[in-house]
Amino acid sequence: MTVPFAQLSRAEQRAIVEGKKDWQGVRGFFDWLETKKYKLHVRVFLSKYRGYTLCPDCGGGRLRQEARDVKVGGRDAAWRFAPCR
Repeated sequence: MTVPFAQLSRAEQRAIVEGKKDWQGVRGFFDWLETKKYKLHVRVFLSKYRGYTLCPDCGGGRLRQEARDVKVGGRDAAWRFAPCR
């Protein structure tokens, strides 16, 4: 709990994601949630963790090039909407 995930060994990372012994792991948890997706709040929860491919042009900013060309204070408008870069 006190060590960043990236600093764990591959075996420890795999145990967290895949599970070990009595613990199903993160994937097991999401597999279990998939059986409950008939509930609205579970569908909303699952949608937050789905992986989506970011656009290579805008990096997830969801703005046209014309809008990204406008700079305010050295930043374009997409910095507010894009995921952490």
